[in-house]
Amino acid sequence: MKFRVVVQPRDQFEAWVAAQKTAPATPDPSSLEGKGLAAFRNPANQCIACHTVDGKNGVGPTWKGIAGHDVDLADGSKVKGDDAYLKESITNPNVKIVKGFAANIMPATFGQQLKPEEIDGIVEYIKTLQ
Repeated sequence: MKFRVVVQPRDQFEAWVAAQKTAPATPDPSSLEGKGLAAFRNPANQCIACHTVDGKNGVGPTWKGIAGHDVDLADGSKVKGDDAYLKESITNPNVKIVKGFAANIMPATFGQQLKPEEIDGIVEYIKTLQ
C-alpha cells in the first residue's frame, strides 16, 4: 500500500487540525440531515442560491448557528431557532422575518414544493451547522 505523507512544522499542523474541527462535516447521504443537505443543494429548490452555511448572509440569512439560538426578527422581537420556527420559516416565510431582511424575498411556495421529509431533512441539516 502506498500513501503520501506531508511533513509540516508543528504550528501549521495544529492550524490544520483546528480548521478540520471547525469545518462542517458532510452528513451521511442516507441520514435525515444528509437528505436535507441534498435538498439544500438541489438546483430545483434554490436554497443554496440565497442561504449560506458559513455564517455570512446572502440574499437570505445564513443557516449557520441559527438552530437552537435566539433569532432577532425585523419587528424587534426574538424567537428561538427551534424545529417549529425552522419549519415555519420554510413553509410560511413571511410570518417571522429575520432582522435585516425584507418580507417576500423567499417565495411562500416551498411548503407545497418540498416533500415533508425534505423539510424535516433541511431542519436536521440546519441543526448540524453550529
